[in-house]
Amino acid sequence: MSEASDPDEIPLAYASICDGLTVFPDSFGGEVFIKHPNQRDQIDYIHQYNIFVAQSEDMGVLKKERQIQEAADQGWWSKSKEAQIEGIRFTINRLEQTKKNLIYDSDKRRLGEQVAEQSAQLESLLTERSSYVSLTAEEWASKKTSDYFIHKHFYADSALKKNFFPSVSDFEMCNEETIDFFTLLYYKYMEKMSENQIKKVALSPLFQNICFISEQNCHSMFGRSVVEATTHQIDMLFYGKYFNSIIKNAEGKVPEELYKDPDKFVEWSESSTQKRELIERSSKRGSGNSGSGSTFLFGERSDIENMGLEVSGDKIISETKVKGGMSFQDSLEK
Repeated sequence: MSEASDPDEIPLAYASICDGLTVFPDSFGGEVFIKHPNQRDQIDYIHQYNIFVAQSEDMGVLKKERQIQEAADQGWWSKSKEAQIEGIRFTINRLEQTKKNLIYDSDKRRLGEQVAEQSAQLESLLTERSSYVSLTAEEWASKKTSDYFIHKHFYADSALKKNFFPSVSDFEMCNEETIDFFTLLYYKYMEKMSENQIKKVALSPLFQNICFISEQNCHSMFGRSVVEATTHQIDMLFYGKYFNSIIKNAEGKVPEELYKDPDKFVEWSESSTQKRELIERSSKRGSGNSGSGSTFLFGERSDIENMGLEVSGDKIISETKVKGGMSFQDSLEK
């Protein structure tokens, strides 16, 4: 993940989340004010989406699963390829979960390469399948739900009193240029308020400093109750508290560059914990009667040496030199 090129990106996103409002310039020299949804709004969108799915089916638009089944029945697509897609998805998920539990960087790189290979195969199959699937009921419902969001949350004034579009039909009856413009704004807003972007804000020193001096609840952070808070405020607070806990419990200082990448930050935290546990287990084995202080698993020599551990084979060679030789039984005990 590359660093943000705009130094104001995080502060502006933080201010937007706190205000519960995102502002874009419109095409007429004015501004579009997008009100952030709360939890009640989210429930409303799910309800509307289900209504739109039912409406699309009444109009004869098939769901994705039904279209795939019909493509297989006609011989255009095969159930074996569909099973292959599910198998690859399962494999990718398993590899990702395994990667989280690995200690050595070399092992993580190898699994990352496997994930990339599997992902390429999956993309190829999905592209092939898409040629047999037309507009689905789910896609139509998603488009209608985004139109509903534009109707409900796009305002012409900062006081949020005047909707750009009093009804969904008012928006959908606009000319193509207007529809495209506001639809593009909708996707820009979704990008600015994406889960990864909110994680970046929550991990930033700006928000973490606030976490350290606040009570870390909606009222102290945003001056409103959980019920009144927007979904973005709740998400930022949740991730902020999670990251704050990791920082407080970290052994040593967190590398500065990790504050810009939430995924690498979590990976570093999990890896640090696993490495510490391995060193502790190795130390216990070394001080007991069970043999060597560490075991070479799948990592490369440099991985183990960087952790301050001794490769088992090196220990055997070292002791052999001291003793002037080592019996077969001695080597088994190492």
